[in-house]
Amino acid sequence: MGQAVASAGRRLGVLLLLVSPACAWDWDRFEFPGTVCRWDDPAAFTLATPRPLAGVNSSGRDYEPFLSPDRLTLYFVSDRGDGRRRIYRAARARPYGAFEAVEPENGVSVPDAVYRLALSSDGLTAYIAAPSGYPASGAGQTDLFSATRPAAGAPLGSADFSPVSEVNTSNHEWDPFPSPDGLRLYYGEHVPPDLHHPRYAERAAPGQPWQRMGPVPGLPASPPFKTDNPAVTVDERLILFASDLTGSVAGSRDLWYAVRPGRDAPFGPPRQVPEVNTEHLESEVYISPDGCELFFIRSEGAARKDDIYTTRHVAR
Repeated sequence: MGQAVASAGRRLGVLLLLVSPACAWDWDRFEFPGTVCRWDDPAAFTLATPRPLAGVNSSGRDYEPFLSPDRLTLYFVSDRGDGRRRIYRAARARPYGAFEAVEPENGVSVPDAVYRLALSSDGLTAYIAAPSGYPASGAGQTDLFSATRPAAGAPLGSADFSPVSEVNTSNHEWDPFPSPDGLRLYYGEHVPPDLHHPRYAERAAPGQPWQRMGPVPGLPASPPFKTDNPAVTVDERLILFASDLTGSVAGSRDLWYAVRPGRDAPFGPPRQVPEVNTEHLESEVYISPDGCELFFIRSEGAARKDDIYTTRHVAR
């Protein structure tokens, strides 16, 4: 009898998991239910009210967030302390919990030389955006660099990074965002003076050279709009980005998203990310592979002080 009750309880638990909303958020007690949060229907979801990352943000500028594959470490850039930007990391005990224990990522943190640190889904390959003279100097246009390590927990050093030569040009390349399968690298390109647009590179297998570089299909052309900071989900059907597209609040840069029916199709019309955009500047977005957790930057005041905010998908 006891076994029958236990078995029934397990079946009920599975049933409740299957019929529960995909992403019903509790800020303090959340465990990912194993589904992907869908953004296809704007009427079927919203986002929770964004909140700044207490314990992470400082009196300086804090920006360029990127979450580790295990969701326990947030990498970001900060100029706290001496006004010179470096890579930092903040740890948390469990996915979706509060971040604590902010520490500099010393091996990579050549002062004023690194703009972002992004990781592959296995944690073995790191990408950064840095001046072409990295690590010897902060001179030159911004390029992409990568480094590979033997284990996800192994330290990274500035000397380990090499230019991503197939992608880098005489223009500025920045904001690297690798696809979870390691076959695409999304990034932003700045062609002086005013062209800003997302691009991607593709390859046949992880570890092979990048090839077939081009603009992300379906996203708005630049000029007249400045569009950058691309971030994609695990199926690459959802992309988020920052842009000053028509309709942006107060003519500033906002966060936008677009969806597509398949990984190789063009993206559909851009829509504003709900609940996050204000009269201030919102940019530098990160989306978790499941599409459920979002980090971004809000720049406020005349000095445009940058702080990291987070929000979560809420199914209706």
